[in-house]
Amino acid sequence: MLCARTTPIDNHLPSPAELMFNRKVVSNLPIKVTPSQWTTHDPDKVQERLKQRQDTQKHYHDRTGTKDLPPLCPGQFVTLQDHNSGHWSPAKVIEKCLEPRSYMVETPNGGILRRNRKQLRETPWVPKRVHFQDGMKDLIPNRIPKPAESTCEPKGSGRDVQASDTSNRTRSGRISVKPDRLDL
Repeated sequence: MLCARTTPIDNHLPSPAELMFNRKVVSNLPIKVTPSQWTTHDPDKVQERLKQRQDTQKHYHDRTGTKDLPPLCPGQFVTLQDHNSGHWSPAKVIEKCLEPRSYMVETPNGGILRRNRKQLRETPWVPKRVHFQDGMKDLIPNRIPKPAESTCEPKGSGRDVQASDTSNRTRSGRISVKPDRLDL
């Protein structure tokens, strides 16, 4: 640890130990220190260089196409990631919280959880075997306002097929559309 803390950050920045103690720190590596290196560094220049390094790192991180996930609507069915196992289970969005990317969701057993948008996946279908509590207002504590009717609709599969037609649905809920070329 001593070697890591006494190694300079880069050519223009001193080591973390030098920044903390404002002097050179002796380590077990054989390094010859000249009297010119005993001078302290200007804190303003160090802060400016650290900020420049952070900006450079941010530039290279952001160029890979990081983006926000689309927002969810109250009443929309989603799948929820379990913290411990990492498995995904069905849930329903109750409301969007004031904090960014934060949602209140209801699980099939009636539990109400607060989750980050990264832990929620959109589902274009309504689960068949999952039954949510009808008396949802009794389950929601007083500190959570009742969800308002939303004008946004959950995203569908993108095909122009009636959702009420369940004869062309697979077991997973996906709408199966027969190709037009077979109409003879």
